[in-house]
Amino acid sequence: MRKVLAAFVLALAAAAAWAAPSKSPAFLKVTKFKPRHGRTFVSLDARLEVRFSRPLDPATVTAQTVQLKKLSGESVAVTYEETRGGRALLVTPDDPLLSGTDYQIIVRTGLRSTDGATLRSDRHANFFTEARVSPFAILRPDQFEGLDTFMSEGRAAHSASLLPDGRVLLAGGLFDYTVFATSGDLYDPVANRFRASGGRINTQRAYHPAARLGTGMMLIGGTGAQGALSSTEVYQPSSMEFFVGPALTEQRDFVAAVTLKDGRVLVTGGLRYIPQGAVYSDTAEIYDPASGGFRFTLGAPIRRRAGHSLTVLPDGRVLIVGGQSGGTSSPVTAEFFDPATETFTAIVSPPGNHRQLHAATLLDSTTGRVLFIDGGSAILEMFDPATGSFFPAGGASSVNRTGATASLLPDGRVLIAGGLQDAGSSSGIALDGFDIWVNSGGDHGSVLRPSVVFPEPRYGHTATTVRDGRVLFAGGFGQLTPDSYDTGIVFTPDPPK
Repeated sequence: MRKVLAAFVLALAAAAAWAAPSKSPAFLKVTKFKPRHGRTFVSLDARLEVRFSRPLDPATVTAQTVQLKKLSGESVAVTYEETRGGRALLVTPDDPLLSGTDYQIIVRTGLRSTDGATLRSDRHANFFTEARVSPFAILRPDQFEGLDTFMSEGRAAHSASLLPDGRVLLAGGLFDYTVFATSGDLYDPVANRFRASGGRINTQRAYHPAARLGTGMMLIGGTGAQGALSSTEVYQPSSMEFFVGPALTEQRDFVAAVTLKDGRVLVTGGLRYIPQGAVYSDTAEIYDPASGGFRFTLGAPIRRRAGHSLTVLPDGRVLIVGGQSGGTSSPVTAEFFDPATETFTAIVSPPGNHRQLHAATLLDSTTGRVLFIDGGSAILEMFDPATGSFFPAGGASSVNRTGATASLLPDGRVLIAGGLQDAGSSSGIALDGFDIWVNSGGDHGSVLRPSVVFPEPRYGHTATTVRDGRVLFAGGFGQLTPDSYDTGIVFTPDPPK
């Protein structure tokens, strides 16, 4: 099963290239960065070191070949010291590291070993320093509680849905990089525990959305063992069973779906796979419980999209943002869907940044403002229906995340958790940290980075806010194992002041 949206690769296939032993390797290699790439809350007096496969030629160690920079681009003056017989290089800042700051160590191809071997390509490692001084407590460790119970199986890239009775349905997903989960679980917020949902999923699936359908929940499309799916199924809490649902008119992977205010279900975009590659859908479908069955909407979407977001606004329209369109680049666009006419309209003022597999959070039901987070751009943006425009939302995430979750808290803050950081290669770095967007500290809010982290990194997880304001983080993948998590963590926010 080949995935096209490589920014969020849950099937991390390790590309192990084995070469015959050689007495004289063609290239100098970086064997280790300290701190490692993606490390967070690094001590301000940490030892910064790069280790190599062969002794370095000291004449090639210069400010052009070995650099320390802030991620903002500002260079940091350093001194160098060779250790371990020339196979390691200490990089010592002339001035102390700043707290709560992102840095990057870069080694460039101008470096040579003593026998003339060079680096094949530039290498780098990013790290974030500890915040020793904080003006107020952003998050506390005691607000996070690991559940004593476990899901019936590990799952990542699954769906998580708040049922009408207040429980959370966790369904489908991947058990590991290639094996699908076969069941569902329920989280009971009163008992604060997982319970089996009952029954088996009829068609194993991952990367699928779920939309409320009456008192139940509909799982829609996604990826199955044979590729993109056109099937759906419906979970009924009263009988605790999964039933085969109405079929979509097209196969749709990385599809988006949402329940409209009148109870109908809107499904847009996605892609299917053919031998020549991925085909991005230029259609949308609607399901009406009164008549049954899916049909195409009266109007067609303006753009092909996969990995996009749908947000129902207070006036009933649906805001459609981001996603890939196929080809070498995707235009930065957004559009509305009008449920009354079933037509799509372009938004004249587009977003400032392209996003895919991002998070879209409706901040309130009065202004209808929507916050867009990550998905290829660390800069946060806001959409205001009153002006029909997008604008920067007070800063950027501490790292460029894909597949992070964003949860609206009772006090109006948004908790951004986990995700996958692009490492510039076939794989990424699973993140254990958080960011918090607060509606203060600037014209349009600000982003803070707390020192609290997950017990283990998570991506492909879900975050669901239950009725009392707590947030359930469930499942996901980590960094060093192909198995998904069967665990849950509950975050309890402080009451609004």
